Amino acid sequence: MLRKKELEGYLQMFRRLGKAGFDADAGEWLIRHRGGAEEFMMEHFDLLTPAERRHVYRFLFGMFQRSFKRIVEFRLSAESDAECREELANIYEKHKTALEKPYGLRSKVERLAEFEKDLKNKNALVRCSAAFGVYVFTKKTGVVLPILLKILREQTGNERELAVKILGKVDPLTREAIHELRAIAKDRSDPLQMLAENALNRKSRIPKWIRDMLRLKRV
Repeated sequence: MLRKKELEGYLQMFRRLGKAGFDADAGEWLIRHRGGAEEFMMEHFDLLTPAERRHVYRFLFGMFQRSFKRIVEFRLSAESDAECREELANIYEKHKTALEKPYGLRSKVERLAEFEKDLKNKNALVRCSAAFGVYVFTKKTGVVLPILLKILREQTGNERELAVKILGKVDPLTREAIHELRAIAKDRSDPLQMLAENALNRKSRIPKWIRDMLRLKRV
């Protein structure tokens, strides 16, 4: 059972995750504290607003694959908000096929097909991680670079930050991508200036939650 101080800590992290975009630091913290995070979702999730819960639900499969089915089934029975239930039902249906197999045993072909499908997802963060997944499996940049550059130019906050980090791992970069990163690196007012410099130096760090989601050692 979570103590009061622990409960406040999980509430704070889930609220950060429940805001627009994706808070990579909060996501990594919750993955490291998986047991407490799962208990919070089972016992205290209604402390979040319906809007916050809906946003968190979108990341459940990527962050908590092992317990995804159990958490979603519980939340479907406990969730009082109609829009949240609809969101959960859609997410559950989307991953239903994957859940029928033992965790981590999906083939490379199946994983790649999922990533290719998610390249068209409405959520920019999902498109980012899907682009990285396609690149990892195929090493083809022709499809993923336009998607990442579009996100970089049109999105803000965490979506844009993740696009820069992934560009730092893609090789080779096109002249267009290099030009875009150099422009950011030269702009002292851009909060991503340092990240763009790292990307150009091939030192950008992909958030751990995405590396865990890919589970490259298992495919």
